[in-house]
Amino acid sequence: QGVVTIRSEVFSQLKKIIYKCVKCGFLKGPFYINSINDIRLGSCTSCQSNGPFPIDKQKTIYRNYQKITLQEAPSEVLPGRIPRSKEVVLFGDNIDVARPGDYIEVTGVYMNRYECYLNIRQGFPLFVTLIEANSVTKMLESDKHDLDEGMEEKILKFSKTENLDEVIYQSIAPSIYGHYNIKRALTMA
Repeated sequence: QGVVTIRSEVFSQLKKIIYKCVKCGFLKGPFYINSINDIRLGSCTSCQSNGPFPIDKQKTIYRNYQKITLQEAPSEVLPGRIPRSKEVVLFGDNIDVARPGDYIEVTGVYMNRYECYLNIRQGFPLFVTLIEANSVTKMLESDKHDLDEGMEEKILKFSKTENLDEVIYQSIAPSIYGHYNIKRALTMA
């Protein structure tokens, strides 16, 4: 949880990329892009050429991408300490959910990335840490995690449901059919 201090523009980022061999026309890929791995093309598997391999623009897929900086809420910072901040990367539906000054809660994957320019500048290896957001929720400063009486009664009634664990497993990732063991692991994580 924290306050958004900086929000970038929305950029297009390569999601799935396909390269085309200039010599024989062979399509190389698809390569799925994430923020950690680099793509190493090597040689063409059809004609053994070492390139060039321009991007096939018709078959390459892009996705929207935005960065925000999330800072600790002023009410949570100890006196005399500077608020800490963390960079958050947003994709898809999470873009433009929050503006600077909004108090939000982010759920995501904490990642680190090796940055060469920081290594050269500092003289020793440094890693940049960021959060790839899965969910961004706007909150109010007055939001509390207290339950009202009606919600508490519903939870108590639901807790007495027979095969409660099965109901929860089925409600996790409803767009993924089957994969019972994966849903069970996600629930227990």
